[in-house]
Amino acid sequence: MNSSSCLKVAYVKPGRRCSEADMLLGRWYCMTYGFTIEILKSEEQYNGKVFFSNNSDELPGPLVTNLYPVGGSLFSGSLNAIYLPFISGLLYNAKSRKWEGGRIIDYLTGKTKFMKAWITGDNSLIIRQYCKFIILGKDISFIRAKQ
Repeated sequence: MNSSSCLKVAYVKPGRRCSEADMLLGRWYCMTYGFTIEILKSEEQYNGKVFFSNNSDELPGPLVTNLYPVGGSLFSGSLNAIYLPFISGLLYNAKSRKWEGGRIIDYLTGKTKFMKAWITGDNSLIIRQYCKFIILGKDISFIRAKQ
């Protein structure tokens, strides 16, 4: 693989100053479902991966494993954990102070949905996933994970 085909990603460590748009970067933990996501930046888009370990207590339910099979099974052999694509194509809208226009994969249903995200006053991340109408969407809350 040559260097021109590699993605350039940005990651901001806690405690470092960054632009308002880059406040989304880093790891976020969902207390409701017990999983962690990591948000990275590529060019002007924000993309994310979800982290699952083979500890069944961390899984939110049965996963649709045929989306990204690894050796015929999501967890196989000595695999301890896996990162799966989760969020793609988010762009920061400075006027609304939200990240919009992205897509999210729901691993419980296997469906790809539209999404937007914002950070609240208490530094929580809210991701709203929806099919057609944003008002009928579902919110998922995250807190900043320890690095």
